[in-house]
Amino acid sequence: MAKYMGDSFETNLNTLKTECLLATYFTRTTYNLLMNEGKVPDYRFFLYPYAPQTVGNVKQGIKFVHQMEENNKEVIRRYPAFISLAKEVIKRIHLNKNMSDDKLHNYIWDINLMFHINDHTICREPLIFITSDKAMLLVSGVFHDTENVLKYDEFKHKFKL
Repeated sequence: MAKYMGDSFETNLNTLKTECLLATYFTRTTYNLLMNEGKVPDYRFFLYPYAPQTVGNVKQGIKFVHQMEENNKEVIRRYPAFISLAKEVIKRIHLNKNMSDDKLHNYIWDINLMFHINDHTICREPLIFITSDKAMLLVSGVFHDTENVLKYDEFKHKFKL
């Protein structure tokens, strides 16, 4: 039974639905921050059950949901390494229920790094990750990004240091 449950977990983790949920986490968090700054409409006025059910609110709610779906597709398209690393971290947390807070915080740091420098540039200048982090190296191998994510010894060899 445990093997079946593990297989089911792996199968569910590697679906478009999971990628959409991860992208939703990112887009909704970003939207909430913008909403708190007053830069976008407060979706609670037209999505929550206690909101007045006017035709305008329903139309605005449908428009909002469609826009979030489009935003999610764009996040999945533009940030595949971010999504992949997040799934890898979820898998590791699932396998290691007693993970320390320090390890979990490190994973969150790694995911944020992978997102923010997705195209391996900062202000259009090339960037190379030098890391011993197994999850980051695994994800970079999956995306054939072994030129930009290197172990320290590989970096020294590549640049003849």
